[in-house]
Amino acid sequence: MFLANAHKNQRGMGHLGTVLLIVVIGGALVTTGYKVDQAQNNKDKPQVVATSDKTAVHACNKVFHDHDLCRFTGNYNIDNLSYVMTITTSGATSTFQNDGKGNTSLTATVNGTTTSFIQIGSTSYMKDNSDGQWFKFAPSDNNAPKPTNPTTSITVGTTADESTNSTLSYKKLPKEACGRLTCFKYQMIDTATPGTTTYFWFDDQHYQLQHYSTTGAKGTTDIVITYQPVMVTAPTPTKEFSSSFDEQALQAAQAAAAAASTQQQ
Repeated sequence: MFLANAHKNQRGMGHLGTVLLIVVIGGALVTTGYKVDQAQNNKDKPQVVATSDKTAVHACNKVFHDHDLCRFTGNYNIDNLSYVMTITTSGATSTFQNDGKGNTSLTATVNGTTTSFIQIGSTSYMKDNSDGQWFKFAPSDNNAPKPTNPTTSITVGTTADESTNSTLSYKKLPKEACGRLTCFKYQMIDTATPGTTTYFWFDDQHYQLQHYSTTGAKGTTDIVITYQPVMVTAPTPTKEFSSSFDEQALQAAQAAAAAASTQQQ
């Protein structure tokens, strides 16, 4: 999931680089409006993943012989956790929030223009900046702009189906502070993309991804993840979206989604 394809997309942004700003969450919109319910001291506390992928961990150890790196391999899937992800690229920034219950939000600013999305179950919303209201799209509405969940594209290539890739290698660097935690730091080296430099950090307590950065021909993508309580709720006020009357708004939304996607490639 999260880190399974990072070396593929730019092969250098590793699916990951492309990840970020594509305004589409598994087929629906997401963004704005989240609420932290718990105390600030919970902000940097990782949440425990239920079960590690033993097959992936074994495959990783067999190839890379690195206990820490391969333990991290078993903690890629964070869909069921609540977190806030901040993504920065050249000319674009975005904040993605996941409540761990299937609800997400995404706010993307590309070249000074901000677009906001929220996904509640199968219903998606997009903010109309002209009046502050939210367009509401029915689950079956094909007009809804479709942003992508950033976590679906990050990958470090150590999963069972990728660890035998002969072009990948990893350099373990000195530990660094990451928020209130201490993180292992690795450089991912892919000989297939010699012009790309990729680093990733995961904490030494729960072995969860905290930071990811990749630099290639099209610039740098930097991602920081904070595991914390998040609440994503349906926005208000809302208005129904009608392609016959809101064509201009639809075109603007599609352009924003395309621009965000371009920033990642």
